[in-house]
Amino acid sequence: MKSPWVTLRNGIMGPMHEYGFKLYMGIFISYGWALFGINILTLLLCVPVVTAPAALCANNRVLMKLTLSGECKMMKEYWGEFKSSKFRYLPFFSITAALSVGLGLVIYYLLFAYEIGLLGYVLVAFCGLAILFLYLVYTYATLLFVSVDLPIGTNIKNAVLLTLTQPKQDFLIILMPFAITLITVLLMPHTIPMLIVLIPTFTTLISCIIVKRAFEEQILLPDDAQE
Repeated sequence: MKSPWVTLRNGIMGPMHEYGFKLYMGIFISYGWALFGINILTLLLCVPVVTAPAALCANNRVLMKLTLSGECKMMKEYWGEFKSSKFRYLPFFSITAALSVGLGLVIYYLLFAYEIGLLGYVLVAFCGLAILFLYLVYTYATLLFVSVDLPIGTNIKNAVLLTLTQPKQDFLIILMPFAITLITVLLMPHTIPMLIVLIPTFTTLISCIIVKRAFEEQILLPDDAQE
């Protein structure tokens, strides 16, 4: 893949890196203000619960486009995805949200019980792992929905397979957004309101960059070869 040229911090033009932190910084420096606008738009459209899945998928569409190709007609891609997925992914979002909330309530009940016992702690650990598993499947699936033209069930199946076969990538997906958020809160607590505003886009961009190599090697390239 040929990376587009971007203006770096020192004003010198250079190719955008294809992976890792340098890719994140290249996208951030080149499109930071535009992504801030996309972020605000996503937050506004997420207010009605029914449109939240479409808004998040539209946000992901822009981010994956930038991650995979380094360039994107943002508003065209955003509104195109928003309109096409307005109710398409609502069942998936609803089921994963309901399961996560249910597991969270089980953990809450057990931890505040007077005598939890060994079995209770085992159940808490199991529910915690199940929530992490759902989070990973959700992350992979919502990025696959906007990256490849496959049936929803196939994308969910691929998301489960990626979750089970990419332990290093899974660890980074869980660790990086939460670590950056925690460090920011601890070191710069006055920025918490701004951090809340930036979460949908800039933390998701981290996940996009983490999954890029696996998507290219296991999903996108094999799919192109079949065509």
